[in-house]
Amino acid sequence: MLEEYTNNRTVWESMSDVVNLRSDVLVNRRVLDLAAARCMGRKVLELGSGNGKFARQLAQRGAEVTGVDVCKEQVEFARCLESEQQQHITYIHGDILQLEDLLPLEMFDTVFSLMTHLYVSPDDLARSFVQIADRLRLGGTFVYGNVHPQRISGCEPTNICGRELRAATLPTVNGLAFTTTYWQHPLDVILEAMTVAGLRVEQMREPLPTSDELAAYPSLFDSKDATEPAYILITCTK
Repeated sequence: MLEEYTNNRTVWESMSDVVNLRSDVLVNRRVLDLAAARCMGRKVLELGSGNGKFARQLAQRGAEVTGVDVCKEQVEFARCLESEQQQHITYIHGDILQLEDLLPLEMFDTVFSLMTHLYVSPDDLARSFVQIADRLRLGGTFVYGNVHPQRISGCEPTNICGRELRAATLPTVNGLAFTTTYWQHPLDVILEAMTVAGLRVEQMREPLPTSDELAAYPSLFDSKDATEPAYILITCTK
């Protein structure tokens, strides 16, 4: 799945700090609205930080941000912007399934994973959440945003070893299609993995676009998006 981000480099480089994908509105924006109070002066980790868009938004709200991403090209791009903007963000090239090799224990107040665990197979989900919990301080928060477990519109399923992998072509604001494949995680699998990791679920949300957002981004949303949630947001506490 990594090659998808290498092949789609034009998409994530061309609009590095503005709304480009539907998830920018319904995941990143919603999480920022909810998490603003958890940012000021806090140590924050973003998993799958990509081009650094969300990390920069966190830093603007006063967070001390570390970003981890497995795509070397995106990390290099984010570091280049950091050298220009000087927001004191640390970007690490590495696999989020190997956090024990990258980061010390109990280092962060908040960990964000937004549209990142869709690239983690169901078999690795629990192990990943354990590593996340280990990096959280006691009382820390884990914010998980992903494709809704029931979302199937426009996504073709493929079965691999009994697990469902989906392919989707996502619209962008600038008209460049972004094609990706991802793992479809059932809700019970997600919640069980969080429980095993010692994470207590505090809130679950199914964000929908507002009428203003539907009008502002007609290329991103279809008629179903107003009533059928495309994403799920889960907030947990250690």
